[in-house]
Amino acid sequence: MDEVIQRSSGFDSDDPMGILITRYQEIWPGWAQDARLISSDPDTFKGKAKGLTAEFLVSLSEFPELEAHDWESIAAEGKIREISDPDFFVGRSYEVDDLEPALILLDYLLVQLIIIRMAYDFAILYEWPLAELTMSRNRELSTRAWMLIPYLKTQKREEIYHFSSLFKLTFESAEKWDQEHLMDIVEYLGCVPLEPGQDRTEILTDLITREAKIFSGRLVLES
Repeated sequence: MDEVIQRSSGFDSDDPMGILITRYQEIWPGWAQDARLISSDPDTFKGKAKGLTAEFLVSLSEFPELEAHDWESIAAEGKIREISDPDFFVGRSYEVDDLEPALILLDYLLVQLIIIRMAYDFAILYEWPLAELTMSRNRELSTRAWMLIPYLKTQKREEIYHFSSLFKLTFESAEKWDQEHLMDIVEYLGCVPLEPGQDRTEILTDLITREAKIFSGRLVLES
């Protein structure tokens, strides 16, 4: 996660949102380790899961006000606009004047999606009512990320390849017919090791879900 955020950040280091993102970059490894511990013995660590979920919810409450401030500034300058896009699978997309506002939005979405996914996994594990709410929020943020796909496909891969992780995180919240579009953007953004005769869908699905599980603490990152 730290490498992705360091490479992607559209914020200055002293910007309030930049400070917030850096803080969660530092917190995430401990959260991921705790998530794996809890998953290994859910009954024993249910109390720890409740405490960690409370941390997630407090963390998520910090983003909307800062994002609204940054978004208001970007929108006022006309750098990014939501438009109707009937040929795109979402039905609408973002029209962007330059890469910087796209980076700002993607930074905001990436960190939130990681936190929400971890909260959702605990809610499913313990059958908490929070599951429906977190999945709804996950889908909302994922849709905003998807709306940047048409613009990102016009950019040089070397400038945006690190955002493939964000779209991998959104994959599981997509409907089956939407997942093909996400496989396309992941394939566009990064080098996918496909051998002749291999099943593209199977390889990409395995690759995408594996990295999503690493980010949310469901799988250990191999050294």
